[in-house]
Amino acid sequence: MTDGRCAVIGAELVCACGFGKEACIRELYAGRDAFVPVDRFDTERFPTKLAGTVPGLRAKGDSPLCLPMLEFLAQSVAGLPESTPVLIASTVGEIDRLYNPMRRCTLNLLREDTLKLFRKSRGRIVSAACASTNAAVDRARRMILSGISETVIVAACDLVSEFAFSGFASIGAMSDGMARPYDRNRSGLLLGEAAGILVLASEKAAVRHEVSAWIAGSGMSGDAVHITAPRPDGAELETAIRKALGAVPPEEVGAIIGHGTGTKYNDEMEINAIRRVFGGSIPLASAKGACGHTLGASGMIQAILALEALRRKTLFPQTGLITPEPGAERMVSRKEQNISGNFALSLNSGFGGLNAAVLLEARS
Repeated sequence: MTDGRCAVIGAELVCACGFGKEACIRELYAGRDAFVPVDRFDTERFPTKLAGTVPGLRAKGDSPLCLPMLEFLAQSVAGLPESTPVLIASTVGEIDRLYNPMRRCTLNLLREDTLKLFRKSRGRIVSAACASTNAAVDRARRMILSGISETVIVAACDLVSEFAFSGFASIGAMSDGMARPYDRNRSGLLLGEAAGILVLASEKAAVRHEVSAWIAGSGMSGDAVHITAPRPDGAELETAIRKALGAVPPEEVGAIIGHGTGTKYNDEMEINAIRRVFGGSIPLASAKGACGHTLGASGMIQAILALEALRRKTLFPQTGLITPEPGAERMVSRKEQNISGNFALSLNSGFGGLNAAVLLEARS
């Protein structure tokens, strides 16, 4: 496979800000968060009662909680051929069906429901922890550039669940206050949920569509250091970033939409990696201060926001920020930041030391 780019010809999103990407864009650029008390399960034993749950999201009878989101997204891919491959990014899939007496895999259930609602015949799960969406975009880009497919749908879905609450609480990663990515006094993450789609196409196939932006590069790496903690110096995230940049000089990147969980170790590692490549002055922001940590769907929110940042030539303000982490003072801001250059970078890191970077280029 040679280096190259593929087009983004479709994008849609559901998150705690509401149904539709416009809701997410509006709330984040206004600097507002979407956290509310969770009412799906008892939160008394957890550090927080708050999460970024999708407003009005309710399961119908025994149907999975993700179904209304997938039904909404299905409208955006209805015109694509049945044979269009679907890569479905998720950490835990239909986790609300974990205790189903049929004992079926929650990820496979998500794949089956997604393909049925999207009316597509081919699909795979990409489960790379919280780097799942960017990993799926990397795979989709490779499929397109190698000629395997002219068009690929990247979908993502993860839910707020007692399972996830228990896991993050058990390792001390949840905040007992608000999520404050890249803040000196951050105390942990708040969870969120989201589902979304990106439709990617080859340059040849994109001629028949309106192009929102280009996927100009992607890269992945692995820390191999610890089951949950990242490598502190950010060296392996740096590797993923440089793979995504390829021949693009770092100074041509106008903004970074970071993973920014609001935990001590992730944000420190990420800032170190960014400084290794870009120095200490590049606009940086994380969506998790407003929408929460949406696990494998995190990169989907970031991609939507990267598209908008390239269109507006401004980066949304960092929700929850009070005092920037040392080393990030000239990167993060409570105000919108003007950006220069035609590229934006999306970064994800996941348990097990997974790192994935995606480089987006403004349409010309």
